[in-house]
Amino acid sequence: MLKRSSAFTLVILLIISSLIFARDIVKIDKIIPADSKIKDISVHSDLDNAILRFSTHGSGDLLKGRLRYDADKMDVEFEYDDSKPAAGLTITADKLRRWGNVDIDDCRMQLSFSQDYIWEFDLDIGGAEYDFDFSGLPIKKLNLDIGAAEGRIIFEQPNPEKIRLLNIQAGAGDFEFQGLGYANFENFEFNCGAGEVELNFDGQSSGHRKAIIDVGIGDVLIDIPRDLPVRIETDGGLLSDIKIRRAKLEKVRRGVYQSPDYDDAEYSLEIEIDVGMGSAVISKGNSIMEIFGDDWDFRREGGFFAGHNLGLPEFRALPAIPAMPAPAAFEIPPLPKLPPVPPIPPIPAIPIGGKRIKIPD
Repeated sequence: MLKRSSAFTLVILLIISSLIFARDIVKIDKIIPADSKIKDISVHSDLDNAILRFSTHGSGDLLKGRLRYDADKMDVEFEYDDSKPAAGLTITADKLRRWGNVDIDDCRMQLSFSQDYIWEFDLDIGGAEYDFDFSGLPIKKLNLDIGAAEGRIIFEQPNPEKIRLLNIQAGAGDFEFQGLGYANFENFEFNCGAGEVELNFDGQSSGHRKAIIDVGIGDVLIDIPRDLPVRIETDGGLLSDIKIRRAKLEKVRRGVYQSPDYDDAEYSLEIEIDVGMGSAVISKGNSIMEIFGDDWDFRREGGFFAGHNLGLPEFRALPAIPAMPAPAAFEIPPLPKLPPVPPIPPIPAIPIGGKRIKIPD
């Protein structure tokens, strides 16, 4: 009877655990067809606890996407409104419960935006991992509010539109921005509470642009192209260290430096940087990418840069090392025989006190 009761209890526990840990996985392919009546599209998002991948594509559908999420934990919604000349797209991903374990892997979202339209983005991201590639996408507005998250934003091709203000408000995490010159902004504002920050300004070829960088606690790495005239104004606290390397700048006054040709340049970049506690390194030219070339892709891994060659063929195997010839056989000659040790002669008797005492052998 006891065995039956134990088996019944075990079955009940298995049923309860399966109900608790069951996952209702939803997979959706999301497509918004091309629309010739639409020119501008405004995107609003509130994305929490998700893995996000954004990219761009040429002609074709207005938007292509793929979603995968746990419907028991996450609520994901898409709303597209094309009733006005400027269409609106709202994307939300939120936890269903404020308690319990929700992992970012419970929601994965891949979206690709068409380069045939002009986009405006207001993105609110929290507790997420993101990788946004906006290369070649016409963008005239880009506001990001990033909570506790980590990821990167890339521009590898010029933005055909001009962004009046590229505004990024970040909480805590690791933040990487590549090719900000291609973003075609007039003003760039980056405010970060705490984190590791990497800013690369490759791609600028026209206009005067200004970047304001304010980091509370953390380390900042800024890469500026060699041929870009620049003016840098630093405002570090007592607990911060800001260094400018390989820049060949002239000191204007305390904390202000600029390129010799800055005032007369056709295009230039002005940077104001403030770090409350931490460090900042501003490097102009001779960066890692310039040293190794465009065939290498560098990523920060564990606090270090790891390089991955993109253009070279696979490494060919090294030729085999020829075997070393066996050494010639040799023998150790026998040691010569030592002559026998002669016997020790007997010790004679020693007279002590008038007596002769014989010491035994």
